[in-house]
Amino acid sequence: MEHDVPRLARAVIVEYLGPRASDATVPELLRTTAPHTVRHFMRLFLRAAAQGREIASEDLILLDERARERAAEGIQFDQMLTAHQAMAAVLLADFQQRFRGDAAELGAFAALLQQAAGRAMAVSLRAFQEAAQAAVTEDPELLDELAEDLISGRPAVARAAVQGIRLPRDFTALALFVDQDTDERAATPGYRTAASNRKNRRVRAALAAELPHPLLATDQGAYVLVLAPGTVDRQQLHRIQGRISRAALAPVRLGAARAEDHGAVPAAARTAVEIVRTAAAFDLPDQVLELADVAVPWQLSRDTPAARLLTERFAPVLRNQDLAATLTAFVQNDFDRRRTAQAQAVHPNTVDNRLHRAARLCGADLTTSAGLLALAVALAHHRRTDAQPSSAQVFRDPA
Repeated sequence: MEHDVPRLARAVIVEYLGPRASDATVPELLRTTAPHTVRHFMRLFLRAAAQGREIASEDLILLDERARERAAEGIQFDQMLTAHQAMAAVLLADFQQRFRGDAAELGAFAALLQQAAGRAMAVSLRAFQEAAQAAVTEDPELLDELAEDLISGRPAVARAAVQGIRLPRDFTALALFVDQDTDERAATPGYRTAASNRKNRRVRAALAAELPHPLLATDQGAYVLVLAPGTVDRQQLHRIQGRISRAALAPVRLGAARAEDHGAVPAAARTAVEIVRTAAAFDLPDQVLELADVAVPWQLSRDTPAARLLTERFAPVLRNQDLAATLTAFVQNDFDRRRTAQAQAVHPNTVDNRLHRAARLCGADLTTSAGLLALAVALAHHRRTDAQPSSAQVFRDPA
């Protein structure tokens, strides 16, 4: 039956949605995330049934994730219960249709399916209730304000203590840049805000499931800034990024920086944002980054009077699309003219001509180390200023 799982998953979605199954306005999570969850559960169950064993609760981590996300979106649990019932019904009906054994075998399959469905519902209900209870007992606005106080350098310990919240001594500041999901990109302007709000609630639920309570997070412009207690190691950073990306149904880039105490939080938060921004400006492939991962482009692209002077000096070159592309490729290919020619799909002589032309326009000798370093700084500064909003634009001034 396992090779039929995609077909069975589609049948579950049709059973769940009813007349809406062919509606083009059905949210993206019901077209992608929900079928993925159904396929995951079905494969787990069928493999366990083939071995004559029950599904263990630890196998159902994905259902735990999905239940927390749905709770954050305000979906009622009876809707999730309907989906679980549809999964069990479709599996049992398909097995009965193809079954050729005796009644005892059918009964054994039905008993395993009942156990699996019951355990799946129990895991989902527990996760749903925990997420819903956290939303009730914790004041999201207060936690956002505490995060903003710490990030802005304002005192927060006394205010937190009044509310019974004990703040950690040190943090890891996380800056998350979450791209638009399919619903946001496809939505009309009036609907886009609602789609974005749904995605943001899923992101918050994913963060709450990965990090200790209370969750100190706040939206700052293009970024979500999170203050994770203590030190977050590389493995956990990757796990957080992966979970948020799955919940958001969109690419996520994460920058992290340590704050040894509350006074260091503003600088750590700014560093985390600049890490993400630098990675985006230089098209770095990694999705989880710390300062060491962006040290060279970070340093080359700092906004200093000298960097602005060099950028102005190379402005005639940077305004020319062909010259700018060739010089960028030249730097990216370690100043190798033949590799630059391959990257640009031109003859090496064309690269030479463009380099000579650029040198004449900006008055720099690109055959010397000084000229090449000046070029690298100008290109880095130019790319960075064209990237996402800077930390100065993202952070509010302290009140």
